[in-house]
Amino acid sequence: MVCKHCNEHVSEQFEYCPYCGNFLDKSTYLEDEVIYKVYPTCNVWVELIPDFKTILILVLLTFIHFYFQDFLLLNEYYRTSYIWLIYIVVFLWYDFKAIMKKLRFQKIEYCFYKDHMEYHEQFGRKIIHSVRYQTISDVAIHQSWFDSLCHCGTLALYTSNREDYGIYIHDVKNVEEVYTQVKKLIDLSN
Repeated sequence: MVCKHCNEHVSEQFEYCPYCGNFLDKSTYLEDEVIYKVYPTCNVWVELIPDFKTILILVLLTFIHFYFQDFLLLNEYYRTSYIWLIYIVVFLWYDFKAIMKKLRFQKIEYCFYKDHMEYHEQFGRKIIHSVRYQTISDVAIHQSWFDSLCHCGTLALYTSNREDYGIYIHDVKNVEEVYTQVKKLIDLSN
């Protein structure tokens, strides 16, 4: 459990917080126990695949390179190795993005309590965001055809306030099972 006075994690066997010395009223802390946790994942191999716009640009540059190479070589600034340099830079960029996403997702967790959920991120900065279940009006799954083959997807928690966009938990493994658990928790609290 977490001490409400100093926010430190404390074992349930203590009656007083070993960090701040305040009395721990266990009856109020039982509601603050984590019931369910969701961890987003990141498939690095999927993240390495360039998006459609990038592929289109690379195909166009390759077409220009091969069919207009004689014209481009008249310009003293153009070299035939430039096309390969562009390919290398693009794929290094996608490698960097995939690695950073994987590292970030390892530091994210969604904790579901009896009456609220919390988002915790500790990648370069510490973020904790809490949402009460009463503000969540609907839970949905978003999957592409590729996501359904991999049994992963995005879990969307829509808020009742139409001005908010909702909470999206991306790249969740076994998203159907997570959906039923989260939906059950939210329905029980309302």
